[in-house]
Amino acid sequence: MTVKKLRKQSDSSDSGTEDFSDSTGPEGFRFVDISILASVFQSFWCPACRYGHVVLEEDKEKKMGFASLLVVRCKSHKCSYEKEFYTSETVVNGKAFEANRRAVLAARIIGIGHQGLVKFSMVMNMMPPMNKIPTRTMLEKLYSQRKVLPSKACKMQSRN
Repeated sequence: MTVKKLRKQSDSSDSGTEDFSDSTGPEGFRFVDISILASVFQSFWCPACRYGHVVLEEDKEKKMGFASLLVVRCKSHKCSYEKEFYTSETVVNGKAFEANRRAVLAARIIGIGHQGLVKFSMVMNMMPPMNKIPTRTMLEKLYSQRKVLPSKACKMQSRN
């Protein structure tokens, strides 16, 4: 949950009870085996032509750190349906991805740094994270925005 969502939640529910009845569906980040997700997509009909099935592909050249560009495409040769989307929302005027910001913050809090993220992604059989320079830039942004981060995260950051 983002800091913005946490603030909204604390402002709107001071009683301590949460109402999930208007929830729009799952939220947050998950580890997903992309081959399992792709096999699920193959069972769906194309929303445009309703004739062909769709396939899920990844555009590895447009990957941005931990945010992948996924493409849903119709397998029918008669249909040109294609839908692209990144696996993470953008933050700060669309220049950075939330997944990358969270990964950098988590790495900093637990003290593993950029090389730790690289090793983590290798062990998890994930594509590598963002390069070291964007990681450093994100850390600078996070340090400049300490006021909006949860107080516990700020305390842990200031110790390092």
